[in-house]
Amino acid sequence: MDKELDLEKVHLMLNNLYERAQELRDELMSRGFKCRIVDAKGNYLLLSGSYVRQQYAIPVVEVEEKGDIGFNLDGPFFEFSLSREQLTRIDLKSLRRRFRVEIFEGDSAMTDFYSDGDSLQNVLNRTALSEASAIMLALYVDPTTENLLVDFLFGLKAIKRL
Repeated sequence: MDKELDLEKVHLMLNNLYERAQELRDELMSRGFKCRIVDAKGNYLLLSGSYVRQQYAIPVVEVEEKGDIGFNLDGPFFEFSLSREQLTRIDLKSLRRRFRVEIFEGDSAMTDFYSDGDSLQNVLNRTALSEASAIMLALYVDPTTENLLVDFLFGLKAIKRL
């Protein structure tokens, strides 16, 4: 019986992720954004203090020319690909106050450019030493947030995409 209850919990959790993704996609589309839901494999989940690669897909809302909104087991996240020039214009201070922030190499996702509390100048200095073709900005949202759309729009403003 325990196995059946565990399966039911996993099933309900996964369905909830997809339902949230569909609701947000519909809300974004009603506001004129072009977007779609994709199943994304190869994301990472923080478990017991370490990141583990997910071999299974999670729903991600791709918002054309803006960024992605992922729905992971540990909470939603926003992800943006930035050029070095775009990185110079972000409002890192306001992002830090609202989200858990990661800035990393887009090619491998294994090189971090940001440590908690770093200044934007420190991040820019680290990226200058990298040959990465893309720089990724990930914003991790409080799982209890009531309005993901408001948080996403805040993120877009802070990175100057809105």
